[in-house]
Amino acid sequence: MSDLTMRISRRRFVVRSGMGLAGLLALGFAAPVAYSDLRNRGLLGPKGPPLIAARPLPDSAPGRAPPGFTGTGLDRIARGDWSGYWVVGDDGRLKEGDGSPLRGAIHIVAPDWSRVVATIPGAPGASLQGVAVDRSGEIDTVWAACSATGTVRRYDLYGEDAGRERVADRIDLADFGIAGSANGLAIDLSTDTVLVSLYQGNKVYRIGRETERLVETITLGVEGTNLDSTPDHLVYDAPSRRLFYSVGRNGRNGSIRSYDLAGGRDVVAFANLDQCQAIEGFYIDADHSLLTVVSDGGFHVSARPPRNQALTYRIGLPKTVAAG
Repeated sequence: MSDLTMRISRRRFVVRSGMGLAGLLALGFAAPVAYSDLRNRGLLGPKGPPLIAARPLPDSAPGRAPPGFTGTGLDRIARGDWSGYWVVGDDGRLKEGDGSPLRGAIHIVAPDWSRVVATIPGAPGASLQGVAVDRSGEIDTVWAACSATGTVRRYDLYGEDAGRERVADRIDLADFGIAGSANGLAIDLSTDTVLVSLYQGNKVYRIGRETERLVETITLGVEGTNLDSTPDHLVYDAPSRRLFYSVGRNGRNGSIRSYDLAGGRDVVAFANLDQCQAIEGFYIDADHSLLTVVSDGGFHVSARPPRNQALTYRIGLPKTVAAG
């Protein structure tokens, strides 16, 4: 399989030939409508949702060891030729403590997790963490949290600018007096804002994309909730005003919590995720009652199983517990 590399404004956007786009779409890998009607979903108890699929992350480069890549943020493309394809962040390192360099990237991954079909390199020397697909405008774009630089950057997915950053849209946290490494990321199209968390701490910052101002600071984890770790990746559901975030210590099954911005309740949404001992980004497909989570167990030495993988859980719940 050959690689076709297009050099665009000092960046490399790598498209892997033979990806079988038409064939994959013909098999029904269309993008579901995510996050809708979450206000009607109940909360799950400590046993956790059933695991229905565990798929290894495809190699980001031939012969990579450990296999796959060090997955971080997760979202899904809704429109265009890549509708239904996954957008996955990559920390860039190989194994925890091995001294491998940070080569952060955004990978476009086939709906069945069989292959990486395109790669957008991130900021040099920085881990790439949260990703969020922007469904505003005529075509989808993707935002990415570039950890060490404290920036959030927007990239084109299609056309002659594919793989290129929209530099004018870049968000520098330092401009808002926020010190730290950008980590979790979500988009709220209803308010035209970006929600960003940091590598350390339990605060999330809502920043206006057009107004370029800090709109709100959200503090996750009310007193007594005993968070397992620093809040990591984010998903925001605008209709219910719920902010979901992943937590979990490496070597233990991770969980996802839900913070109600209207009522201030912070509760466990999905607990004890089986085989997810290095929890990272996640995607909630409420219309199909599915939760997909990335676990970078191939990077963290304490995780079992020690694999970089995507895990899918059934979250079909009775609509008896209203949000808030």
